[in-house]
Amino acid sequence: MSRMEIKGLTLKSRIRFVEQTYGKDALKTLAKYLKPETAALVSDPIKIRATAWYDLDIQLEVDRNVCKHLAGGDRSVYKKMGAFSADFQSFRAGAKDVRDPIKMFQITAAVFDRYFRPGHMEILKDSDKEAHLRLFDFRSNKENCLSNLGFLEKSLELHGFRPIIVEETQCSENPPHKYCEYHVKWE
Repeated sequence: MSRMEIKGLTLKSRIRFVEQTYGKDALKTLAKYLKPETAALVSDPIKIRATAWYDLDIQLEVDRNVCKHLAGGDRSVYKKMGAFSADFQSFRAGAKDVRDPIKMFQITAAVFDRYFRPGHMEILKDSDKEAHLRLFDFRSNKENCLSNLGFLEKSLELHGFRPIIVEETQCSENPPHKYCEYHVKWE
């Protein structure tokens, strides 16, 4: 499988999450636990170009160290980072009048294609109140999947859909699964 990459805007959202959740000094604490090249980015986020591609492992390193050293091992922080990312990246933009969750998921799929590579999202409409989303060609792990859950929940919430149930039904981290799948229900 080819190298997994993310856009710089996703890294910027992680840094902003740390600043807003734990304070500006938390970036200095976080940087102590990161590889030197990752610490340099976190310490000076102006160097991160929003539209440039970065290795997914950088985000995973940041996420895991946020969980371990700032959140005290509380894994719910992954969902919080994903939710923050949906809001930070102005996921409402261009879709604020969308009242059909399937249409919103089509926008989500387009966002995924612009911010992550390789990979693509497939949407399977189950009914007017639920769907399955599948992420293909994207090497994942449990931390990333938790972040995706937070992103999807917040995206629905930003468009006024409640109550929301988003659960991962399969992960590409576990062979022989070829995609991550999320089951989504809304009112």
